[in-house]
Amino acid sequence: MAHFLQMHRSSVTCLQDLSNEILYDIFDFLHTYDAYQAFGNLNWRFQRLFTDSCFSHKIILDLSSKATFQQRCQYLHSGNYQNVKAIHSSNCLGVDYILSLFLNDLSAFVRLESLVLHEIEAERVLPLLTNLKHLPQLYSLSLSNLGKIKDPNTLHQLIFSLPVLKYCNTTLKWTEMQFTLTRCLNPTSKIQCFISRSDFDPNILGILLSYMPQLVRLSISTKPSIQTLISWQPIVLTKLTYFHLDHSMDFDSFEMLMSDFFHELKVLRISQNSDIDYLNAKRWQTLITTHLPRLEKFDLQHISEIPHLYYFDVSQLTEFISPFWTQHRWFFYHTTYRYMSMWYIFFFSNISTRTSTRHITIVDDRTTIDIRASQLTVYNDENFGTLLDISNLTSLIDFEGPKSLTLRMKTYDRNNLMELCRAMPDVEILVLSTYSAHLVSIDNDYDTATARLQYAEQINLDDVQTLISILPNLKSLEMNIKGDHLESIIRFLLKQKASSNHQLYVIGLRDSHHGTVRRLEKLLDREQLATNYTVKLISDTVYLWS
Repeated sequence: MAHFLQMHRSSVTCLQDLSNEILYDIFDFLHTYDAYQAFGNLNWRFQRLFTDSCFSHKIILDLSSKATFQQRCQYLHSGNYQNVKAIHSSNCLGVDYILSLFLNDLSAFVRLESLVLHEIEAERVLPLLTNLKHLPQLYSLSLSNLGKIKDPNTLHQLIFSLPVLKYCNTTLKWTEMQFTLTRCLNPTSKIQCFISRSDFDPNILGILLSYMPQLVRLSISTKPSIQTLISWQPIVLTKLTYFHLDHSMDFDSFEMLMSDFFHELKVLRISQNSDIDYLNAKRWQTLITTHLPRLEKFDLQHISEIPHLYYFDVSQLTEFISPFWTQHRWFFYHTTYRYMSMWYIFFFSNISTRTSTRHITIVDDRTTIDIRASQLTVYNDENFGTLLDISNLTSLIDFEGPKSLTLRMKTYDRNNLMELCRAMPDVEILVLSTYSAHLVSIDNDYDTATARLQYAEQINLDDVQTLISILPNLKSLEMNIKGDHLESIIRFLLKQKASSNHQLYVIGLRDSHHGTVRRLEKLLDREQLATNYTVKLISDTVYLWS
């Protein structure tokens, strides 16, 4: 498109002169509602562009005020459902609206190809999947839930029965009900990419694979099995070339898994902890030579506990520099770090993007962590003699962008906290487990982009006032409130939002119940603190959305 505009620079003098095709290319870079807000009211021609059957709508319903969410939904409702190509929602309080659309007029979404729904209440997942089978072009599905689904067997049967689904990405939690799925003899699923962060029992993996004969990419996590690993009947998966496994499986079971299902692999990424046998280079060489002859990329991340540095023979790692490894250009590094009273060795390959490591904990200021993680926890425990100064933390970290930062520390001041947030600009969720009075006395000279704050301990009005001043861009605040402070805190937050145009859209009150809902509703109505709001209990948290 840029090349086209360059060629026609002399003939195109204003936006109106661009062709519909060029304008649609521009709209594709924006969310549909944002594009409509920017261009829809310019003139009659632009209005027609948004109702033309050639334009595919992408509806993004992220964390926003209730009024903004309603405006986006109104646009969706007023448009032609048959032109909607994608719906993405990360708002657990607004997902009811999306579900009501599907239940009331599902047949209208004939062109819907991509659906992303995060934080759905557990009891709504199965009815949703039951209805999705009627969508003729639903190629991509991403789901996560709140609470626990009671029937994981029906859950997966419904997923595998979606007629044209090719991409499935889920983070679903269910009760500890035993899987009763049996091997599928006549699979019909067209899934080519299956990503799950649901911690399956390793014994269910062979059964799951029998449902997906078209599988090309598999990324899955497993939990330690309490049963002996069963022997699977091998399945020929000729298209499966990419496998990422995040697990705690022992190496013997892993060898069995690889020999039964993964002969065509070209890319193998493993993130594993606990079993030191994963550092046995000779066993790896035998496994790869015998069962993975087409392997091109090998990415290993392994963490093992060692009682003390002196008890680990580092020389055994030199086997990974033998000709077999160097000829494949697979090179590895290792580092050690301390957590509480134990030492750990972290072993990783140099080709790794290391994006799969989900959670790293730092306890010792002598530790340097040079991996990527989506979650980072900073822990201070004087009982283990590892008092970590938060001011030193940024020098310990040599990686990009955790999305979630948890601070379990007894002391930290505002300057240090802001410096840490500024050093990690991608942090979206900040979890503070202990409040520190040192935060109160420091001037706020920083502006952070943190959108969600979760506070684990009980909190009072003074604490909330300080945190709001530190994090002015908060959109969501979840906390445990001391009982007699609830009214004063809610009153302060809503008045602050009204007077200073603060962006705080969602307030979550943890460890709550239906009585908290009634208490909040009475306060809001009595003092008229908000006119357009929703109060809802999800699991054990009451949410106020305004």
